[in-house]
Amino acid sequence: MVESRRTGGSPFLRRFISLYGASELAVVVGLALAIQVMGDDLDTQVRNRLSTTVVVVGILGFLVIWGVGRRLHRSLSDLMTTADAIVAGDLSVRAPRSRIDELDFLGVSLSKIAVDLGSRTVEGDRERQTLTNVLD
Repeated sequence: MVESRRTGGSPFLRRFISLYGASELAVVVGLALAIQVMGDDLDTQVRNRLSTTVVVVGILGFLVIWGVGRRLHRSLSDLMTTADAIVAGDLSVRAPRSRIDELDFLGVSLSKIAVDLGSRTVEGDRERQTLTNVLD
């Protein structure tokens, strides 16, 4: 064992030292260690940046979902209020615009229902009044 340390250890190291000398071996080992350390630092930097990116994207995603959910909730609440007013008999109420195409379509349909019910109610009142006048 002591003999292999004096002669350079492994056959590869003995051959390298015989061809290039011990100083070149020191340079190569030093470069290898430097590359390893830089690689470790680079891995740490990449991991840190990746972690930061994941956190930032997560926060932005949460904010977008929260904003969309809030807007959607407000629009649906407005439509429910309009529907409740129509059910209660207020046929003059109209659904507000929400800037969400599907909900705007639903609001327009709800408003058309209110208009249609209003015109049918007026028409029914006229027919009832006509029948009352005829029967009296």
